[in-house]
Amino acid sequence: FVAGFVVLRVSFMTGLAPSKFRVGWLKPSPAQKNGMAAAVGKKAVMVAAPEAKSPTAEALSAAVASGHLEKVLAAWDSEEESRHTLLTQETLRTLAQALAKLAPERTVTELAAYVAKHGKDLGSGRWARHAALEGVCRARRPDLAESLTKEMGVQVESDGRACEMLLGAFAAKGSIDAVEKLLPQLPVASWQRGAGTVLRGLARGGLAVAPRGRARRLLQALGAKAMEIPLPGKALAELVQAALAQSPEVLEEILSTLEEIKVPLPAECVASLASSTALGNDLEGAMRLEGLVRAGQSGSISSSAVYDPLLKLYAQFNGERASDLLEEMQQQGVVASEGFFGSLLARCSESKNLAFAEQVADYLRGRSVMSLALYKTLMKVYASCEQYDRACDLYMELQRVGIQPDQVMYGCLVKFAVKSGRKDLSHELLERSSGIGASAVQSYMHMIRAAGRDGDVDRAFGLLQKLKLEQPALLDTPVYNMVLDACMTNGDKNRGAKLLCEMRSQGVANGVTYNTMIKGLLAQGDCVAARRCLDSMKSEGFKPDSASFNPFLSAAVSANRFPEVWSLISEMDVDGVKLDQYSLSILMNVARKASNPRDADRALAMLDREYVHVCEDEVLLNTAVDALVRRRDLRRLERVMSEFKTSNLKPSVQSCGLIIRALGALKDLEGCWQLWNNMVQQRGLTPDEVTLSCMLDALVSAGSVASAVDLFQEWKGHVAPNVVMYSTLLKGFASNGEPQKAMATYEEMQAAGLPMNLVSYSTLIDSQARAGNLDLAVKLLKKMEESGCKPNCITISALVRGYCMKGDLGNALGLFRDLHSRGLTPDIVLMNMLLDGCVQHNHFKLA
Repeated sequence: FVAGFVVLRVSFMTGLAPSKFRVGWLKPSPAQKNGMAAAVGKKAVMVAAPEAKSPTAEALSAAVASGHLEKVLAAWDSEEESRHTLLTQETLRTLAQALAKLAPERTVTELAAYVAKHGKDLGSGRWARHAALEGVCRARRPDLAESLTKEMGVQVESDGRACEMLLGAFAAKGSIDAVEKLLPQLPVASWQRGAGTVLRGLARGGLAVAPRGRARRLLQALGAKAMEIPLPGKALAELVQAALAQSPEVLEEILSTLEEIKVPLPAECVASLASSTALGNDLEGAMRLEGLVRAGQSGSISSSAVYDPLLKLYAQFNGERASDLLEEMQQQGVVASEGFFGSLLARCSESKNLAFAEQVADYLRGRSVMSLALYKTLMKVYASCEQYDRACDLYMELQRVGIQPDQVMYGCLVKFAVKSGRKDLSHELLERSSGIGASAVQSYMHMIRAAGRDGDVDRAFGLLQKLKLEQPALLDTPVYNMVLDACMTNGDKNRGAKLLCEMRSQGVANGVTYNTMIKGLLAQGDCVAARRCLDSMKSEGFKPDSASFNPFLSAAVSANRFPEVWSLISEMDVDGVKLDQYSLSILMNVARKASNPRDADRALAMLDREYVHVCEDEVLLNTAVDALVRRRDLRRLERVMSEFKTSNLKPSVQSCGLIIRALGALKDLEGCWQLWNNMVQQRGLTPDEVTLSCMLDALVSAGSVASAVDLFQEWKGHVAPNVVMYSTLLKGFASNGEPQKAMATYEEMQAAGLPMNLVSYSTLIDSQARAGNLDLAVKLLKKMEESGCKPNCITISALVRGYCMKGDLGNALGLFRDLHSRGLTPDIVLMNMLLDGCVQHNHFKLA
């Protein structure tokens, strides 16, 4: 047998065997093994190989190897002999793909004819049918694949592989109806693989094109069977990953459906989903993800890849949950790296979550793994919480455990010691770090800055002399500038001028030197000397920048010298100096203060410059928004708000209040809600009194008084109510014609011990006068005056309007005549109101 086998193989290799007998036992590829699963273990399958000498076979093989479908189709069409050539599985698959993509009208006929012609030569022919189907499915033509199965006589009820391919192709095209029609025909033995093919098809394109809600329906159908046969985890993970990449809405649809059909989230995608929620700061999504993981893993998390992103997110936004999760992680015995704990502490620094940072540090101390890097990060947490004294205490701990601080840490410790007022420790740290290069310079600079802040110019010069004597090589321009700043901020311009001369003689003066001098001179009111300093700066060859002009702008705006402001702007333009965020913030004060609308508009026009991007700086955004709202410049305000919505700026709670106020002025209630939900839900921030007041005012101004009341009730347990909030609600009730609710709000204020002010009293009186409750309105006016709150023309106008509406012009005129006794002068609004009342009730003589 062996001798015969060897002779046979040699005859094939040398070409001695006739062509029609030239067949070989080919080693099946992994894909062929799947296609021949039924034959494995029963008998060897003889697979036809293309003739070694056939030009057509060689041309097809070369075209397949090139990867160009056009060449494959051209080789197939070149000679009639191609129809009689026995093809390998990969060649037939690629040919089917080429036909389906480039010649769909010929696909079914030619492939069915080929398989029928060579069925006997191809063993059972099943692998060829599968190869042809797979190629057509690769071309994303499930309709042709379905027609081909019928033409080849494939019974999908018994051929699980063919059914799987059709399901996957229809799912990838988003043809959910076709998938649902075909799914019951899938053999039970192939159900799990078929379900996986459907899920992968959805992931690889079906989700993007399927109508909303159809993927949910298909998952529900798969879930009904999943109680008996589980869905394949890898395919499910691929689907969830595709949903994550597509959009939050699609991911929500998939996750909610998985929850509904009680299918646990596959472990393969949990870590990446957790990382995604952490990167997006999606606190709500993270908590939901954690719930899904626990539902599928016996209530616990076992992977550090999941703990890592969840803990980082909770550390920033939900310290209590982070604490619980860290304890669970310890109990589960999950060990994380030093880098993970370092990033966890860094998140605590960003969120100022001191309690959780100390819990992490205690855990690391218990394991004796606190390193210098971790101590440095913990020190930053203390600094971010302004706990400088406790940051300094870490130095003592480092000494106890035998860890030597590096130069960066020494510099920070000196800074914190200075800020906490521990002068002895700051000098000790300065001595210890004095030989450590750049750290020594930083330490000296912190000490000099502290001396300047304390008003001790002599100490600042003493430190400069010490550095000159001990380490003259480290003496550089920033150190000199720091001493100069100590002189100028403390009004010692004579020593400052001498130091400037010394710096110029040694060639260490720079633009910052002159800017420091200019700022100090202007702070002392010496505008002439400051101007000379600027001219000297230019003559010395230093180009002024925005920091050179900003003190001049600030001084001019403070003194309301607006012509000087425009002169300085012109000079900056001539010198090629662009306005920075500080310049623009100063100019926004012009818009707020100017009595001349032309000056205000000229200041606001600076925001129109091409290089100005308001949302790149939060302070500038705040000042610009405030000025635009005050000036009712809705055109520019709308542009700034559009820029904000597309920016990456994460505003503080205080800034959120201003932005909500701006959106309210633009009647963009949807934008107000989006910003509010982002602040309190996604970022986990608690609004302050101003921000809540702004949101209430936006709702009331938009006529959503009921929503304002609901929001107030929801948050009054977290944010202390004040008179502004209640006044806003009173305004809403007055405009809605709800005097009873206005009085109930007033009584609630009285019970809370909040004093009524002019606005709240005027609004309450107006609400009752509009409703015709004039006796009650008069009583409220008396209470107002008894409480020491003096009414104004608006208060009296509300009552006059009420009397005029009722036709009681006698009382209306009585109030009008009492204005002088109250020290008030009638305005045009009040006069028009009286005239209108006279005309409405035919009192023309009185009019």
